[in-house]
Amino acid sequence: MSQSIMMDKFPSEWQVMQIGDLFEAKAGGDYDPSNSSDVRDNRYPYPIYANGLTQQGLYGFSNYSEEPSGSITVTGRGTLGQAFYRDTPFVAIGRLIVLKPKTSINARFFCEYINYGIEFAVESTGVPQLTAPQISNYLVPVPLIPEQRAIAEVLSDVDGLLNALEALIAKKRAIKQATMQQLLTGKARLPGFSGAWETKRLGDVAHIKTGSKNNEDKDDNGQYPLYVRSAVVERINSYCFDGEAILVPGEGGIEN
Repeated sequence: MSQSIMMDKFPSEWQVMQIGDLFEAKAGGDYDPSNSSDVRDNRYPYPIYANGLTQQGLYGFSNYSEEPSGSITVTGRGTLGQAFYRDTPFVAIGRLIVLKPKTSINARFFCEYINYGIEFAVESTGVPQLTAPQISNYLVPVPLIPEQRAIAEVLSDVDGLLNALEALIAKKRAIKQATMQQLLTGKARLPGFSGAWETKRLGDVAHIKTGSKNNEDKDDNGQYPLYVRSAVVERINSYCFDGEAILVPGEGGIEN
């Protein structure tokens, strides 16, 4: 969806302004390795952020800061246009874009909007990058500050819920992995079962063959599922197997 179309969908009382009208945009530069550390402590309390998504771009820690808390960083290289709100003073490096509010606004709201509502155009020549002058020209909606704050708080609550769910899922996966290691190796036995396990070749207990269909046979409105070498399940109008089976990819992600 283009920016111009989205702007027509905002409430009439919302203003529309350029990012450069609301924020001072600049790019991060170099840093002094002698004043940095891989570990955060009392001597190196300030995070160093670079262009990256892992740990929200955390690169290390510094004994000085260059940018104020309440700023937004936006990735200018690699995965372009990913915004993070920064709630502590920090250092930005490697052409990471920093947006510092020029006036009293809720930067969290605009951080959320940048991630949701802006699709950054990338020039096809050279190394893809987003610059401070480029991002300054993009349009954003500007509700009144109380509404900015309310929207940001709701979205922050949702993020907190999602993070809690992800942590719970990770915990459940770890429990399942530990249970599998015990049960599938015979180290632990379920009640009512005893005795030695046999060991056989897989070919002795299963008929093994490769699929005879491929992507050219698929039909988006097909009656049956078509499993290919990806997580996407296609559809097809005829089938090869009429019973239960275990599917193992022969190429690509062969570990699953």
